[in-house]
Amino acid sequence: MTDFGRRRRTVRAVGASVLAAAAVLGVAIATSAGKQAGISPQVADQAPEGWRWESYGKAELQVPDTWRYGSDPSQWCVGSSGGKQVPRVFRPGASTLVGCPELPPVGSRAPYVSFLGGEAGVRNLDHGWVRESRSIGGTMVTIFSDDAALRARIFGSAREITTADVNGCAPSHPAATNPTTRPRSDGGLGSVGDVRSVSVCSYLLGSAGTPLFTGRTFTGTAASGLVDAIRSAPAGSGPNDSACTAGDFGERVYVLVVHGSKHDQEVIVRYAGCWHNGTDDGHTERQLTGDVLNRIYTGADRSGSLHMTVGKLLS
Repeated sequence: MTDFGRRRRTVRAVGASVLAAAAVLGVAIATSAGKQAGISPQVADQAPEGWRWESYGKAELQVPDTWRYGSDPSQWCVGSSGGKQVPRVFRPGASTLVGCPELPPVGSRAPYVSFLGGEAGVRNLDHGWVRESRSIGGTMVTIFSDDAALRARIFGSAREITTADVNGCAPSHPAATNPTTRPRSDGGLGSVGDVRSVSVCSYLLGSAGTPLFTGRTFTGTAASGLVDAIRSAPAGSGPNDSACTAGDFGERVYVLVVHGSKHDQEVIVRYAGCWHNGTDDGHTERQLTGDVLNRIYTGADRSGSLHMTVGKLLS
């Protein structure tokens, strides 16, 4: 097993409504097209047309940009799709305890990439389908498909994240190890100048290696709009549930890196628990608003769970 082994989660308070919600930033819809408007890898590592980068733990690789997201391929029989699958990228997230047969019927299968751990090796299944797993920098990557060329193309793009992925996200961050961490501030967001881009990095809390969960880059109006939304939120913390344990930070945390014309600034966004929710640029702590959450809680990140108090912010 890898350091990031499989984490199965049961659906929590927000449940299916959170998983089903879609956030539209412009032209594309993440859940239906795998693209997110205003988001692209850095130019130096631009994926070829029709492909996009995906990051998890210490691995990053390219997949077709039409692929959707999921949290557990073994749950293929759950839901209203009648078992008909679509290509997906799977990360640890919400899951039920329903026991499905190992494989969907042949006519309902679709290829996928999984970051859910397991053992390295190749398993030949029926009708030419293969499940192949490789360790990339200690992160287990599994590809399921009946197309050898597709598997070779995806594995050929895979590489270890050493310092940062294509979006500028490190494979781990102190905020994931110590949730009370505050960013270093050189004046906070008010002093960054013109916003050029924002690296949006999501991390798992309390897991081995505190791995990177997703990495994305916002550019243009998506970047400036996110920063404006953070700066316009009221000072303080919230929404919180005072009935909860004060140490509940939830399962994940965002670390944003705002790239400005004057300097860069980290912003920590706590959003997943019933306490300590809000943004922190090292200078000012602000409340978490629906405007902020709906901009960043998209795509693969929606496979997680939120406390109901925070879930109410989602549109």
